[in-house]
Amino acid sequence: MQFLNLLVRLAYAVRPDMFPIISCKMLETSIDHGVCNITPFAFGVYGMFLVSTTIPDVIGGYRMGRVAKELMKLLNATEILPRLYTAIYAMINIWKDPFQASLGKHIEAFDVGTNKGDVSVSSI
Repeated sequence: MQFLNLLVRLAYAVRPDMFPIISCKMLETSIDHGVCNITPFAFGVYGMFLVSTTIPDVIGGYRMGRVAKELMKLLNATEILPRLYTAIYAMINIWKDPFQASLGKHIEAFDVGTNKGDVSVSSI
């Protein structure tokens, strides 16, 4: 799962055609083998895929973002908060809510990321 986590971020930037395949593989792995701390990010990435297709499914992507946030809370997986919030609030919710509504979440993700040393979130 950690390998797919790194791979999906690279695919988003370098090979966008591989992004949907890797995001679906992350979900499939989580469903088949159980959840881990990266699973909420897998749901967030899948939500990004849903809203970025040729015929976007904004409602489905928004739902996956909400599932990802709730799963992060249940697993207490705060180490993925910066990456997850970037996926949800910068890529998914922008299709449904105004950007200004999520500024507080971006600040929270920045604070958590700098406190934990996760400054790798440049694209997702």
